[in-house]
Amino acid sequence: MNVETFLFLQEWNMQLLLILICCSIVYVILSWKKGNFFKSVLFFSSMLILYITIGSPLSALGHISFSTHMIQMSIVYFIIPPLLVRSFPKRSSSTKQFTAKPIRIMTMLALILFAVMFFLYHLPITLQYLAVTPTVRRSYQFLLFLLAVVMWWPIIASEAREYFNKQQKQRYTFISSMIIMPACLLFIIYALFDGASNPLASQAATQWCIPASTTQQNSLLPFSINTKLDQWLAGLSMLGIHKMSLHVSSRMDEKVNKSKSSPRSISL
Repeated sequence: MNVETFLFLQEWNMQLLLILICCSIVYVILSWKKGNFFKSVLFFSSMLILYITIGSPLSALGHISFSTHMIQMSIVYFIIPPLLVRSFPKRSSSTKQFTAKPIRIMTMLALILFAVMFFLYHLPITLQYLAVTPTVRRSYQFLLFLLAVVMWWPIIASEAREYFNKQQKQRYTFISSMIIMPACLLFIIYALFDGASNPLASQAATQWCIPASTTQQNSLLPFSINTKLDQWLAGLSMLGIHKMSLHVSSRMDEKVNKSKSSPRSISL
């Protein structure tokens, strides 16, 4: 079975599509009076990328190899949440009921919890368990996504400056870059020791997305995958995408702040 045939046999996730459509309708209702075109583009872009990544037949490619899996995960947790957070409508002053300290504590806890859960997610023993418990796996992934949205809020949200000064935001960004690194290094360590089998190619894990008639992920590709190199690429890809997303998000927020401080700025 080749990749083209394999993708053709995959189904579109209509339940996810319905959920995303409902979320889009709610977003339009909440932001109708705001009329911010830039935020709307970011929101609908995040919905589209999310559906293509985990709801379309292309999502199956994320379980063919370590590297494609980590690219998929990086898109879901390191690219989509910043876009989504930046698209949130600005709250009115009457809804700002929380002080800065609880907000900072909550976001830091979300960052730590995400880093721990993300690291545990890619341990072979965890993958084996989640592969045979679809309900637990979906709940785990959904919680990871919610935590990702919260942990990106201080970095990219337009309102974060009300709770984080420049030094606190820089410190938070640095901690974020460091605390996610163990999950990236996990795959590089696998490659260095060359003693870990590919959990994504195991019989249990391939049940996530590969039909029962296809027992070997290598049969889907016209070339064999070097597991050691694939693990290197997986760790480096996730690390690079996370660093890039942090850099772009920080620069975007700084650019918006500068434009707002100028007399001829356009509100984003």
